[in-house]
Amino acid sequence: MRVYQTAFAQTVRQLLDERKMRPLHLARKAGVSSGYISELLSGKKGSDPTLYIVQKIARGFDMSTTAFISQMEDIARAENNECW
Repeated sequence: MRVYQTAFAQTVRQLLDERKMRPLHLARKAGVSSGYISELLSGKKGSDPTLYIVQKIARGFDMSTTAFISQMEDIARAENNECW
């Protein structure tokens, strides 16, 4: 599960960069605390996200949950391949 935890944070980071979005803006759009986003991005959050949180974050990026999870899986797959 650790790979998916890391992939979740990396996906959020990548989407923030691609969309030139600030973490505070994402937090407001997603309806989560800015502290949660900050801890996630800094690695302090052990972040085993619930489906509810994944849905909220995906909505914050104006994308479907399916698209967000697909991107997260691509990152996890790439990360897993690097480990071998």
